Amino acid sequence: WRTHAITQMVSQQNRTKQFLTLYQELKRCQLNPIVIKGIVLRKLFPTPDFRTSQDEDLLIPKEDLEKYDLILRRLGFKKENSSFQDEELSYSLEETGFHLELHTKLFKSRSVCAGMNSWFTQCFQEYKEIKIQGQKVRTLKDTEHLMYLIGHCFQHFACCGFGVRQLADLALYAKAYANAIDWGKVESFTRECGLYEFWQVLLSMQQQYLCMIPEKIGMPRQIWSGNLDTEIFMKDVLEGGVYGKSSLERVYSGNLMQSALSHQ
Repeated sequence: WRTHAITQMVSQQNRTKQFLTLYQELKRCQLNPIVIKGIVLRKLFPTPDFRTSQDEDLLIPKEDLEKYDLILRRLGFKKENSSFQDEELSYSLEETGFHLELHTKLFKSRSVCAGMNSWFTQCFQEYKEIKIQGQKVRTLKDTEHLMYLIGHCFQHFACCGFGVRQLADLALYAKAYANAIDWGKVESFTRECGLYEFWQVLLSMQQQYLCMIPEKIGMPRQIWSGNLDTEIFMKDVLEGGVYGKSSLERVYSGNLMQSALSHQ
């Protein structure tokens, strides 16, 4: 286990360097993608490289797809999708295992979360910049990023499920940016998108298991419904592993769930 952990950490360090190098090259080519999840969340952990990512995600304007494709191919990336019509394109560097995903929408049009996209229409006009290892990268503003993380978490839950890492991501993000987040907007987002009860269960789990006390992080107490019984939910999170795909049964049931949800 120790050898495996060290190997993962070193691999993550290499992937982080590759991503930052790639990001600077994209900026040099007058492209400014929005970085979501991954490296932005890793920055919040006491030891960032302990929070490994399978890939890095960029939100880009659809009209720039061909520009990104040309640059990535020039840099040796192999495209894993076959059509520019896709809203999510995957690229990889085979020699290093570095994986990159380009998104033209935060939530796929055919997913159960498609309606949430209307809350993120100004991402390319209204963004923020953060420093990662001395380099500036663009990402979503604090409120919008938290909203996206909640929606993304639900998207995983409605498929195979999600693991403890996503719960930790949410807790650390809320703790880091509590004073800058528009909690009223987050509540409106969860209510209008049918996520309010789901969000309240997440908050209860973060309080019960991750010691995230509202008063200690500047989160308004009135947005909490109170402590809910989360034992069954937490059991599912622990069984889900890191990505919710800890067994073939979960993966298969996720396919059935997505099919049922997409047809209402």
